[in-house]
Amino acid sequence: TETALATPISDVGRLRVCRYSTEPPLPESRIRLSRQQSTDLMEVASTAPPAGPCDLVAHHIASIDVLRPDGSGGTRMAVELDGCQRVNLLGQRQLPPAVIALLLQ
Repeated sequence: TETALATPISDVGRLRVCRYSTEPPLPESRIRLSRQQSTDLMEVASTAPPAGPCDLVAHHIASIDVLRPDGSGGTRMAVELDGCQRVNLLGQRQLPPAVIALLLQ
């Protein structure tokens, strides 16, 4: 459920990003963002414009559980790291290339 209570933005904890692929060459991997990167990501994702029509298939996905530092919250976001490069937060939103690059680091 995507509500203000379940989806921390400025009070988000350090996000764990799990990346996986439906085809090579990106192996499954995990990274942990800094507190500032996590806050920046949530602010950009929550204010990004709605995604327009796109029929590209994403083969590389990042799954992120959005939690506060105390573990409360619990929205799960999926980010397309290729294809349309959208995030499913408050509807489908278009992410800028800098956010995709951060998640691919």
